[in-house]
Amino acid sequence: MAETKSSFEMELGSESINRIDCGLSPENPLCCWIPKYKNVSEMDEVEFDMHYDLEMGVVLEGKMERHSEGSQSELGPGSIWFCGVWEPHGFKVLSKKCKHLVVIISPSLLMDRSFPGVSPVQLLSPFSAAPNLRPQIPSSHQKEVIALAKEIDLCDNSNSLGKANQINLLERLILLSIKFSPTSSIQYKSLYRSLLPALELGIKSCKPISNRAAAITCSMSEEKFSKSFRKQFGISFNKFSLRNRLNQTAEVLRETDKPIKIIVDDFGFTDESHLHRLFIKHYQISPGKYRQKNML
Repeated sequence: MAETKSSFEMELGSESINRIDCGLSPENPLCCWIPKYKNVSEMDEVEFDMHYDLEMGVVLEGKMERHSEGSQSELGPGSIWFCGVWEPHGFKVLSKKCKHLVVIISPSLLMDRSFPGVSPVQLLSPFSAAPNLRPQIPSSHQKEVIALAKEIDLCDNSNSLGKANQINLLERLILLSIKFSPTSSIQYKSLYRSLLPALELGIKSCKPISNRAAAITCSMSEEKFSKSFRKQFGISFNKFSLRNRLNQTAEVLRETDKPIKIIVDDFGFTDESHLHRLFIKHYQISPGKYRQKNML
C-alpha cells in the first residue's frame, strides 16, 4: 500500500514554511506585540512559520484558528497557545475584529526556572507537551489571562526594571496555564525533562556536539536518545544543534563586525563556503548580505 501524507504534512512543504529569525539575545530574551490587520480577507489562507525561539499568545478579542503538528483549534478571547522550539505552526484570523498578543521567548530564559516541591514545576512544560495536551484556560479564568496579557504588552522594556516586570508577568501567565495542564501530559513532560540536559547543551554550545556526547548527558544509550529526541522535537539532535549554531552565528553577524573567517572557527564550521551553503539553506541569504541587512 502506498504511503499517504496527512494534509498537514502536505501543507508544510519546505517552500511554504517561513523560517523566522526573531533576533533575541541575552540582553533582550523576549519580545511581544499585538499584530494589526488592515484587511482580514488577506488572512483567508493559513500561513505557517517556524523559529528557534518559543512562542505563546493570548487572544484578546475576536476569533482565530491555530494549526500545529496536525492539530487544529479555534480560539476565542482568553484562549492561550504555545509553540515549541522549531515547531511549524500556522494561524488564520476568523473574525473582522481579531486582536491577540504574541510573545516570543528565548528558551534559555525558562530553562533554569524550575520550582522545587512534591511535584516539580517546569515553565517549559506547556511548550513541550503534545499540541492536544497543552493547557486550555477555562472560561472562569479567561478575564484574568486577558488582563495579564495586556499588562505584559504595556510594560516598558527599555530599562532593566521594565524587563524584569515583564518577565515576572510572563511567568505568572505560564504558571496559571500550567495549573490547567491535562494530567495525561505528565508522561510527555517527563520525556522532555529527561532530554533537558542535551537541550541545554545544544543551546549553550557554539561547537558541534555528537549524538553520543548528548546521549551521555541524558544517561541514555545513543540509539534511545536519538529516537527520544526525534519523537519529542520532530527533528534529529544534529539538526537542532546545527540550527542553534546558525542562530548564534546570525546574532554575531548582527551585533558585531567580527570577520566571517573568525566566526567560522568560533562556531565549528569547516570553512567559509561551508557556512555560506548552510546559511543560504536556512535563511535564504548569504552571511555577508545578512550582516549588511540586519547589523545593529
